Amino acid sequence: MPELLPGLHQIPQILGPRYLYQYLLVGERSLLIDTGCANSPDEVILPYFGEIGFDPARLDTILISHADVDHMGGNAAMHRAAPRAILACHHGDAAWIGSRQAILAERYGWYRRFGIDYPAEVWRLARGQHQAGRAGRPASVRGRSLHARR
Repeated sequence: MPELLPGLHQIPQILGPRYLYQYLLVGERSLLIDTGCANSPDEVILPYFGEIGFDPARLDTILISHADVDHMGGNAAMHRAAPRAILACHHGDAAWIGSRQAILAERYGWYRRFGIDYPAEVWRLARGQHQAGRAGRPASVRGRSLHARR
């Protein structure tokens, strides 16, 4: 797994026919971008941390790029591994990232009323049943509103 630049790590994993990536930035502070699927922390992210000698207790912030279960499904596991890290996301995604029921009903399920649905494998992933291979206070970053919690 590559360190793209000093302190910038790309953490790949396989999700069906494609790759899924998380990124770790390490310097004076540390940032993990996305937590992957439900099993990503235990099977991919934390083992990679071990390979590079990074203690998850040092993780300052976890930033979720957007509300999709392959980007935020590992939030609970990462919170257990890095309990002092702040979890941050755009305020528009906060309700979905904070509630699996909300994202299933409002993000993944809303198409059903139009007779359109996701394949069964997507529903398994959304419910945290599919395995990929190897709410709080608002904050502002450069004028963009985020939602963060410990």
